[in-house]
Amino acid sequence: MRARARASTLDDDDDDDAPYVTREDVARAFGARIGAASSDARVVVVARVRPQRRAHDCGRACVDAVVDALASDDALASDAWASMDRSRGCRGRGAWTIDLARDARARGCARVALVTAATRARAAYGTMAFYADDFLRDCARVNASYARAIRGEFEGLEVYRRRMTSEDIARVVRDGAFACVALVCRRRLRGGGGGGTDDDFVGHYVIVTASSNAMSFRVLDPARDDVGEYEVSFDAFDDARTAFGTDEDLLFVSTRLGDFDRETWARARARCAASTPAA
Repeated sequence: MRARARASTLDDDDDDDAPYVTREDVARAFGARIGAASSDARVVVVARVRPQRRAHDCGRACVDAVVDALASDDALASDAWASMDRSRGCRGRGAWTIDLARDARARGCARVALVTAATRARAAYGTMAFYADDFLRDCARVNASYARAIRGEFEGLEVYRRRMTSEDIARVVRDGAFACVALVCRRRLRGGGGGGTDDDFVGHYVIVTASSNAMSFRVLDPARDDVGEYEVSFDAFDDARTAFGTDEDLLFVSTRLGDFDRETWARARARCAASTPAA
């Protein structure tokens, strides 16, 4: 009964009032790197993502891909990094976006930005099939992490309660200085379209990269072991990423080698390798 009461007292104010970013917001969040990164030889390209190993490993697989590209190393399997999530209480449906942001920071990514319409776990998600089983357990961790991030307790991790248009997302990813991990509704991304119920929501993470087509993205999808990358139009992507359940979460990780702390990565890698049982 205490757990049920705790969920009912969550503040569930309207997150639809989160403003869209302005060009000035983008400049502040991503700095002078926008427009200059393409000529910087010390920017790495995230070109692939390994297939996820379990149903809810998509977010971890996306962070793995970014860290692997920065470290020029893919020898450590995703299972080894899972110990970080377990130590923070991430089980069941897996990590939320704020967990992935902390994971990236703990693995050496020194500049991480999370753009989200909601800086807490919305109470309404507790009734959705996708979230319901783990919602009460997740709430305390997710809300505490957001509160700590907003207070500035995680150096290098910035949280912005904002929305972004596809045009502004494209402006960032085309520049090449940041990788973008997006939370989407998997069913909508695969062509299901809008108009479904909340219980049709299936959360899924993908990496969003630039496309040669000005009105589409190239998506790296850890769930697609047959076709790991494909084109998605702005309209289709918007339909998937604005579905109720996503909070329009976008995780940006700097891909400049100067923003990657190899010593932090090496320590994290050693801890995770040591905690992984031998095969």
